[in-house]
Amino acid sequence: MVADNVLKIVCAEGEGQKVEFKAKPSRLASEIVAFANAFGGSIYVGTADEGRIVGVSASNRLRSQIQDIANNCDPRVPILLISHGCVLEAQYHSCPVPAICPWAFTRGPHL
Repeated sequence: MVADNVLKIVCAEGEGQKVEFKAKPSRLASEIVAFANAFGGSIYVGTADEGRIVGVSASNRLRSQIQDIANNCDPRVPILLISHGCVLEAQYHSCPVPAICPWAFTRGPHL
């Protein structure tokens, strides 16, 4: 129940410098790089821009795809994936050196 309350608070507060909402798991590489090169933060996949929960299937495949994006950045971006039911939180910390990802600003093979 604590996780549900935290998610409700985050959704009510909205997006900001350390919070990004994504309704679908698409174009995540650029968000990952942005957080890694700033102060870190969390991407909530399954949440619309206005904070409405739309939900996603937090399958092992989705988790693996998100992890692969973070692992293919240079340097590798440490990530923590947290399931909030139908919302998957991808939590990132800032990198000590600037991170780049080959897919961040292209239409390459990423989510």
